[in-house]
Amino acid sequence: MRKFTFLLAALLTGFLASAQNCGELYFSEYIEGSSNNKGFEIYNPTGSSVSLSNYTVYLSVNGGSSTSSFTSSATIAPYDVYVIATNQADSLMQYEADTILGYPSVSHFNGDDALILVKSTDTLDVIGVPGVDPGTSWTVGTGSTANYTLVRKSTITGGSTDWTTGAGEWDVYAQNTYSYFGSHSSACSPVDVTFQVDMNNVSASFTNVYVSGTLNSWSGNSNQLTDADGDGVYDGTISLLPGSYEYKFTYDNWTGQESLDPNSADSTCTLTTSGFTNRYITIGAADTTLPQVCWEECAACLNTVDVTFQVDMNNVSASYTNVYISGTLNGWSGNANQMTDADSDGVYDVTLTLNPGSYEYKFTYDNWTGQESLDPTADAACTMTTGSFTNRIVATGSADTTLPVVCWESCLSCNAVTPCSELFFSEYAEGSSNHKYIEIYNPTGSAIS
Repeated sequence: MRKFTFLLAALLTGFLASAQNCGELYFSEYIEGSSNNKGFEIYNPTGSSVSLSNYTVYLSVNGGSSTSSFTSSATIAPYDVYVIATNQADSLMQYEADTILGYPSVSHFNGDDALILVKSTDTLDVIGVPGVDPGTSWTVGTGSTANYTLVRKSTITGGSTDWTTGAGEWDVYAQNTYSYFGSHSSACSPVDVTFQVDMNNVSASFTNVYVSGTLNSWSGNSNQLTDADGDGVYDGTISLLPGSYEYKFTYDNWTGQESLDPNSADSTCTLTTSGFTNRYITIGAADTTLPQVCWEECAACLNTVDVTFQVDMNNVSASYTNVYISGTLNGWSGNANQMTDADSDGVYDVTLTLNPGSYEYKFTYDNWTGQESLDPTADAACTMTTGSFTNRIVATGSADTTLPVVCWESCLSCNAVTPCSELFFSEYAEGSSNHKYIEIYNPTGSAIS
């Protein structure tokens, strides 16, 4: 009894003043399950292997009436865990365990027993309060140290010797939850982050694409992205610690870099500091694939489609040389998109590569010397009128499209009958014997002889 009292006093006076941020081992999971389904994890938050030979785990039972301890010469790999469980634990727990201990041991605890992790003479972490008997358990969030599984929050980067603080550092799960046992995610361990950029809208010539930023000290050639399938989308996966980073996409070792506008739609994914506008991302404790973005944009590139326009000019009596399409698709230019008539049949066509969306346009000739005059009523089927301007309108989808041949200043082909302008058969009956008749319908607003 005197030996334990002395040991406990030494542990209590050996508490470190503060938690070690990603610099020292700490408890990462605690399972106080039914029967002897009990165990815990020790996490290595560093980038180096750590030998346990200088570390000891103590168990303070019932406020200190007896104790067990555990020391090992085993090594914990970087960002890995060392798992200890009882030899009577569930098979799933024993499968994950690095050490299985028989009774009595540090893994044979109840909810009113404290665990203590010590390095040499310094206490690094505690679960519960050593030397104090809480009765049945200590409260932890919505649960307690009895009959629950506790997993250290991923935001925690070191142990705590003050249980008043430490009790708030755990996620609480139902008793006999084993799915987190054997690994741990924390802000100390690097995660795989995949970057993707669509370069299809870059007109300049380039060879190699990179991601450059605070993640690699703004290196222009240390993190190359690749385009394995040749579709113009470059990607790459980088191992990073959770946190916030500024970056941008570049090519050929800073020969080219993104120009991002802080006052446009780019503001949704950028941060401007001291006149520099860069992409900005905050990474959590899990592997992540960032959304595919377009070069110099926060959103994905719209997949372009080929749209073929056709106009029949055979009913145009005026003299003209060249036919064009003019509209919102080209800033209403009168000569940017010339149409051609390869077979000289009077039907002109042109194929434009467009982003999916809606466009207003009309057919013109000789750089606005002539343009269509469209009627908002008679041509309502293919036009839109805004103010005093009536223009054709088309909505492009996600597939290449060839629009029907239309007549100059009409929604229809040149040989089509204007709707509701001529008589047509509306009914036909071929009955028995001579029970036969036909009906002719007048679709106009005037009497017809």
